[in-house]
Amino acid sequence: MRSGRAVRCGPICSFAYWVRMKTTAPKAFYFFFFAALGALSPYLVLYYQDLGFTGRQIGLLAGIPPLIALVSSPFWGAVADARQRHKQVLVLAMAGTLIAAGLLSQTTQLFWLLPVVSLYAFCLAPVIPLVDNAVLDLLGDRRDEYGRLRLWGTIGWGVSAVGVGVLAERGGLGWPFGCFLVLMSGGLLAGACLPAGPVKARRPFWVGFRELMGKRAWVVLMGTVFIVGVCSAIVRNFLFLHLESLGAGRDLMGLSLTFAVVGELPVFFFSDRMLRRWGPRGLLIFSILAFSLQAFLFSLMWVPWLVLPFQMLHGPSFSALLTARIAYAKEIAPEGLGATAQGLLSGVSAGLASSAGALIGGVLYDGVGAVVAFRWASAGALLGLGLLLAAGRTMDTRKELQSTGSSSGTGSESNS
Repeated sequence: MRSGRAVRCGPICSFAYWVRMKTTAPKAFYFFFFAALGALSPYLVLYYQDLGFTGRQIGLLAGIPPLIALVSSPFWGAVADARQRHKQVLVLAMAGTLIAAGLLSQTTQLFWLLPVVSLYAFCLAPVIPLVDNAVLDLLGDRRDEYGRLRLWGTIGWGVSAVGVGVLAERGGLGWPFGCFLVLMSGGLLAGACLPAGPVKARRPFWVGFRELMGKRAWVVLMGTVFIVGVCSAIVRNFLFLHLESLGAGRDLMGLSLTFAVVGELPVFFFSDRMLRRWGPRGLLIFSILAFSLQAFLFSLMWVPWLVLPFQMLHGPSFSALLTARIAYAKEIAPEGLGATAQGLLSGVSAGLASSAGALIGGVLYDGVGAVVAFRWASAGALLGLGLLLAAGRTMDTRKELQSTGSSSGTGSESNS
């Protein structure tokens, strides 16, 4: 009896142990990678300022990464899919990121900082799209559990932002660079241990690429992500300036980021249930509505501390949007083009939309102020939602017509 149970339980326990172990690498990667970003990203502008650069020079350096991401993410993703070297490309990109960050910490002249920052952005931009695609392949039929792995990135960001902030306050801006190098090295090791292998395409890369770009659902998704990304960039770039005009201190601004992180955790944790209930498109609709509401609430703030409860909507507006767009892209992408699809979406969102949002937001901020700018962002997100809904209705109508036509054809043939 006991031996029989052991025999029956053995494979089950072994499978459960294997599943638990194979998801350890993605959790570790997300934690270390986003902890590294949380250690350095918030302090880069301060680093440039300490070097004595002007506001325009700082703006130039800060504006380079989104433009580089527009090209870098799709390029690396396409190379990985075309060559079937996903893990090698990932390791190369992360190694390049580490080298660029080390050079960045030692470079003090603008002439040399421009190529170093460009190299940093070129290597960093494709990392997450490559890993997201690998994690979705790893999960297989359990792709709706992506959020439960991705939430470790939010935990890493939150822990790092608080800890490195204290170190930077006491020991200077050398600490963020040092912590970044250590944490990103941990991410590199975890990324190299990802057990997922690339999905081999059954046809040439360019055939699948043309199919992807010709899909109506893909074009609609890209357009929706771009519009919402522009609106999000308007709010993201000018929220702290609005808080400052309301009399907020740096401590409240930092605390608002903590509240945003807290808002992300439950959404990532329960994203599998939301995906099963609503599907990627339904979750995308929910996230756009949440962002539109959050942007409008920001425009209604009359005292700065109201940003804290409003930042709790960052989970539904950001985490749900991220999860939905990644799952949606995975459904649409032809076999073997997962990394390319994720890279294109990342390039549009983190690259083109971020740059356009910063430019449009600056014009609105100077012309009509933050309150009106946030309301325009709220309305713009609803415009993106309208595009998604209208396109979906059109596609559903076409399916009905096709099914009706095929039914009629079958009926006529049977009658004849």
